[in-house]
Amino acid sequence: MITENQIKSKVWESKQEYSLTKESLKMLWENSIPLIRIKDFATKQECDSLVAQAQLFNFDSYQNVYPKIERIGITVFEYNRISKSAYFQAVERTTKLRDSIMAASFNPLERLMDKIRDCTGANVRIASEPLYGNYYAGLIRKIEQGTQWHIDYAPSEQSEWESEVCGTDVHLLHGRLEGVPYPIIPGHFSVGRVVETGGQVRDVNGKLIRPGAIATFLDVHETCYNCWYCLVAKSSTRCPQRKVYGVTYSAKDGLLGGWSQLIYLKPGVKVITLPAEVSPKQFIAGGCALPTAIHAIDRAQIQIGDNVVVQGSGPVGLSAAILALLSGAGKVIVIDKFESRLKVAQSFGVDETLIIETDNPRQHIERVLELTNGHGADVTIEATGVPIAVKEGLAMTRNGGRYVIVGHYTNTGEILINPHLEINLKHIDIRGTWGIDFSHFYRMIELLKRHSDSRKNIAWENLISRAYTLKEINQALADVEHGYVLKAVIQPNS
Repeated sequence: MITENQIKSKVWESKQEYSLTKESLKMLWENSIPLIRIKDFATKQECDSLVAQAQLFNFDSYQNVYPKIERIGITVFEYNRISKSAYFQAVERTTKLRDSIMAASFNPLERLMDKIRDCTGANVRIASEPLYGNYYAGLIRKIEQGTQWHIDYAPSEQSEWESEVCGTDVHLLHGRLEGVPYPIIPGHFSVGRVVETGGQVRDVNGKLIRPGAIATFLDVHETCYNCWYCLVAKSSTRCPQRKVYGVTYSAKDGLLGGWSQLIYLKPGVKVITLPAEVSPKQFIAGGCALPTAIHAIDRAQIQIGDNVVVQGSGPVGLSAAILALLSGAGKVIVIDKFESRLKVAQSFGVDETLIIETDNPRQHIERVLELTNGHGADVTIEATGVPIAVKEGLAMTRNGGRYVIVGHYTNTGEILINPHLEINLKHIDIRGTWGIDFSHFYRMIELLKRHSDSRKNIAWENLISRAYTLKEINQALADVEHGYVLKAVIQPNS
């Protein structure tokens, strides 16, 4: 699992030997430890037999590679000047040879997968890719200094195609959005490996996008940049021509949603490759919530030292709270009815978390006023989608403050507001936030790049509660709707 080059290129947190546990596997995936040693994995007789068979078949296919392998998951074809299809043809040939060797000795690959299954309860199998087949697992090689033989394996698949489940998908399930051409393939925020391109394709930075690259794309497409909203109002998110992957494209139009093993990106879709510093998991952890929150923070115009209240600690609310901290807020207060979500907010360093008490519905409002010397918040950001939260938010915002609504993406009802007492007399700015454009999407990736090291910066991955397969989509939607998970991710190829 490790090479000498990797050890030299990494200052490991610990160089002690670790046995196989859930915790040590997590540390290995996070690149915090160099290896896991499984003692008594095989007998000396089994090892001798395996080596003898490998030598008999003249099986020594290890080659030095450049650049150095420095992260789990890099595949051999990225280092060879061969096509992807040629790589998988070579895999097929080599796998047959590997299986012959193991059939004549013993099968350490299955044994290792069984041990990981027993340890984690996970569905462990050899990584595969649609239209191509399995990746290669099991590389018998000679160590550079010495003659000892051993075997490297990559049996635990790390999905390279992920699409999130968000509140919008729950609304889509219940038919709460207008203009949706059912049936659809949901999944509007996704990341994955490019299978093929139709000619030369470049991202916004001019970088050539090649097969094998990890890329993502803005789900909003076909914005016309020719209408009154685009040209005069400078509000492209209100363009009547805009389409959204996973929302306003019908399944009849093709593979235009992320909850699919493959997705087709139409000409003109804004694609960008992920920088090396940002993993697919970190990107999907930010998901559509992070650029949406960036838009909300832009609208909020937070100034250094501002007291900021965030209503709701779902993905959008938590992202807004993190961004408020990064924007220099003097105090960030997060409110929610789920204590589990508030604990996640605390882990990101917010100053106060307040739980909504059903038997004392004004308690959190009074506490905000207490924490702000009776004035109220300079900025309040609504990220709940609950109508009554707007009335409560206005009450928590100071005279002359700013109230930003970002949680209401569907019609959930009305509330009674006194325009004189709650808005005009308080001289409050109320600002809606609808959708995102490419600038929010691009800045999201730059932000993740700047704060990608979870040990030093922000542990974005903590936002993900669980990954689901395509067969588990209904369960994922139910878990999101009932608040059982913070963020759900669909891995279509698992």
